[in-house]
Amino acid sequence: MIKTLITNVLLLIVNCVSYGQPHIKAVFRINEFNAASAVFFKNNPNIKRIVVDHKKGRAINLAVFNTDTKDGEYNPSESYVLNFDGDVHILNKKYPEFPFSKASELLAKNLLNMKEITEKDTSYLLRTTFRPDSLTHFFEFYSTNDVPEYHFVRVLNRPFLKQKISAITDTLEKRLQSWKPIVISDSIIVMSGTVETNGTLTNLELLEGKASSYSDKIMQELIAITVWWPVRLGQKAVPWAVKISLRVNQDSTLKLETL
Repeated sequence: MIKTLITNVLLLIVNCVSYGQPHIKAVFRINEFNAASAVFFKNNPNIKRIVVDHKKGRAINLAVFNTDTKDGEYNPSESYVLNFDGDVHILNKKYPEFPFSKASELLAKNLLNMKEITEKDTSYLLRTTFRPDSLTHFFEFYSTNDVPEYHFVRVLNRPFLKQKISAITDTLEKRLQSWKPIVISDSIIVMSGTVETNGTLTNLELLEGKASSYSDKIMQELIAITVWWPVRLGQKAVPWAVKISLRVNQDSTLKLETL
């Protein structure tokens, strides 16, 4: 069992007029020691700091820092988007022992009876910073209808598919049947490529998974059948990197995600 010691709680109740800006109801910080976190850094001595951003109780982004930069500096050595299946797969494979904290348990232990943050119309953003000797949790509470769309959570410029995901997976599932006896070598593969200014997919390569006849065919099909909205900077379309993950479910259906 992991024993957690709360060393400091700093609370600020904010009463202010919004004037078009999100109305922060309360802000607080919790510092703690977590034994599992200390073990993780001991096993990964090159890592100086890890930052995990949360929205509505869910971890959204994770950034790994190999240099001891200041908190305000955001130039991670590695970054993962935690609602993208491909990044979660790579993260779990590279750092299977990473000790994610449970924000809901922290709230229950420390601020269970505080009216300003337990009202039904309240939601929060959270940034947790992991260091070898401590964890720092910084909460911002808002009225539910007033939570910023982005704050800690980074805005990602990225290409989007013109077709429905379901139409693409339906096509791949049908073609997969005709490829037999090709063997599916991995339940999930992660790929990276470039969406060009004309909406075509190029330079697709395998990031995670075993190179095989299966992965080769999947990449060929994705290049052939997908059409994209390119990223635009101002009025100009520009080439942009994209990640694609494809998972084979237990019932042989496919789950496709892009980032």
